[in-house]
Amino acid sequence: MTPAGDVSDTVATVVADGTGHTDQNHVNGFARVTPRARARHGGGTAHPPTQGDTVSAHPTATEPTYAPESAPTPPRVNRRARTFGTLLVVLGVIMLVAGAGAWGAVAQGLGQEKVNVTGTAPAFVGQRVDAPWEAWAQSEAIRTDLQEMTDGRTFAEIDREDPVRPSVATGTFLRASLMSSVIAFGVSLAVVGVGTGFVLGGLGLRSLARRGD
Repeated sequence: MTPAGDVSDTVATVVADGTGHTDQNHVNGFARVTPRARARHGGGTAHPPTQGDTVSAHPTATEPTYAPESAPTPPRVNRRARTFGTLLVVLGVIMLVAGAGAWGAVAQGLGQEKVNVTGTAPAFVGQRVDAPWEAWAQSEAIRTDLQEMTDGRTFAEIDREDPVRPSVATGTFLRASLMSSVIAFGVSLAVVGVGTGFVLGGLGLRSLARRGD
């Protein structure tokens, strides 16, 4: 029996035949050993040889495999959410324009009257009444003047024959008109705020719609 150490480390092929002899051949720099020859050299339990049953003495290197890069998946779009977001944006823009237009119309109407805040107002004395804070200040000035004129009485408490009654009626009407303009300014500002919220909400909803469900 040939010891295992005698197997050449160089290129050799050890082939076991039926008589137990070995034949060494040089084949492409590799040593091929059949199971019977491997058992003969102390390599373990021999198995019945089969045709082409050989083992490479030099393991072959396995080249790494790379998976092909897949194209990025386009974001899914929720069409209903995107449509609803577009409607919100359009509605918000309409409300912004309407609110700003209402504010401008009320301010222009007050300015055309050329009313200045009187000296009995708590603030904005001498300024032209064309803004909500100036209209409020002038209404407070009128209220102060009416209280001085009627000694604190309201229009309903004044006798019909009282000579100050027409003046009180006019003052009360002017004060109510100024307060109505203040309310109109507030409503227009609220519409602008809601419109801004609709625009921002619609833009955000359109952005989220691209992320899919």
